[in-house]
Amino acid sequence: MAIKIIPKKSVVADKVPLAGDLTVGELAINLKDKKIFSKDELGNVFEFPTSGTVTVTGTQDEATMAMV
Repeated sequence: MAIKIIPKKSVVADKVPLAGDLTVGELAINLKDKKIFSKDELGNVFEFPTSGTVTVTGTQDEATMAMV
C-alpha cells in the first residue's frame, strides 16, 4: 500500500510556519513562494535549501534526508 504524505501548506506570499504550527520533522510548504520548511529537535523552524539536490533514503518508518 502506498503512503500518502500531505504536508501543511500555504498559498500566502512570505508566510512562514511558526514553531507551534509544526511538530519535529513535520513538513510545511509555501506554494506561492515555492519554499519548504520543517522544525528541528530544538524547536527551530528552518527552510530547506533552494539549490542542490535533496536525497531521501530509508524505510516507511524512518527516513534520512541529505543535501547532495
